Amino acid sequence: MVSSSHEAMHRIFRQEPGLLASVARKLDIPAFGTPISVTELPTDLTENHPVERRVDTLLQIEEAGGSYVLAVEAQGKPNKSKHGTWAYYMAFAQQKYQLPPLLLVICRDRRTAAWAAQPVKFGPPQWQGLALQPLVIGPDDIPAVESLDEATRDVPMAVLSAPRTGRSMAH
Repeated sequence: MVSSSHEAMHRIFRQEPGLLASVARKLDIPAFGTPISVTELPTDLTENHPVERRVDTLLQIEEAGGSYVLAVEAQGKPNKSKHGTWAYYMAFAQQKYQLPPLLLVICRDRRTAAWAAQPVKFGPPQWQGLALQPLVIGPDDIPAVESLDEATRDVPMAVLSAPRTGRSMAH
């Protein structure tokens, strides 16, 4: 149930939009400037139209030390819009399954792996409220599987190694 104290704690920012700058100065945290203009936005963040959000693979992993949700994305090239999508996946998985989420990004080339491995911070420069740090595996991280015998013994590693070896082992 919503209480008057709950309402007062957030509505004061509607009445005094410069309050954040004042609080930041008093708490000695990075400064927020005094607002020049403020536009109040709708507080309902509900999606009222279908939005398709499909992670490539989503698994619940249970280990001796606990459980987590593993989201696996195969990324073929850099795409800045993926940062927001990946953050959505992590927040949604955490909320829905109540388990810590891990984003694993598999990249076929070095350039994409380097791009995907960069930490992404959401929020103003003074205080990023959300950070995304995927675990990235690129071609340099996977040992080359160079023989048909080796590939037969470890088919999953051979699949991941394929972009690195760049050739068929059919001979």
